[in-house]
Amino acid sequence: MSGNGSKILIVDIDDVVLDWTASFDKYIRKFHGYDGVPLGENPKRLPDILNCSREKVISIMEEHNTSSRFKNLKNFKDSKELLLLNTYFEKVYSITSCGKSDQIRQNRLENLMVAIPCFIDELICLDFYEHKHEEIIEIINNHKDSEIYMLDDNVIDIEFAISKGVNGIVYKSAFYDSKGLITVNSCKEFIRYIKSE
Repeated sequence: MSGNGSKILIVDIDDVVLDWTASFDKYIRKFHGYDGVPLGENPKRLPDILNCSREKVISIMEEHNTSSRFKNLKNFKDSKELLLLNTYFEKVYSITSCGKSDQIRQNRLENLMVAIPCFIDELICLDFYEHKHEEIIEIINNHKDSEIYMLDDNVIDIEFAISKGVNGIVYKSAFYDSKGLITVNSCKEFIRYIKSE
């Protein structure tokens, strides 16, 4: 996607900016009797790990994300490095599938203001497991003359973004096969990649 020089970023939050998995791991150990492999090292999907339905997993995720724990997530790896990009991108969107209740959104905003203040210009909250396709298309339509980048650990959303002309980069995780797409292991790697383009 070529443009007039301005650049837009779409960035995921959980396990890219904030360490959601570590927090959720502690939560299910304390409240749901989980005693297995740390979630960050387990490639299985949550319904298989917790031996329950997807609907039950969503219910547990909502419990976690409406709790005070969710507004105190720690930074993930070197995510504060993204603050170095404040002048590189004209606008930074975050599309996050963490639930969209008022309480979840408020917890998320409070956390972001501490963890990575003044970096994200627009926060878009979706329901759990919801794909980001419609929102990606809307951002593309609103920035037709810009070069758009996306950093996310969800390979399905990255594949969709790439199919629409976005520069999609996968943030490597235990949960997805990156399918040969451009992949980074850290925010430092992401910064090096986009600045070498």
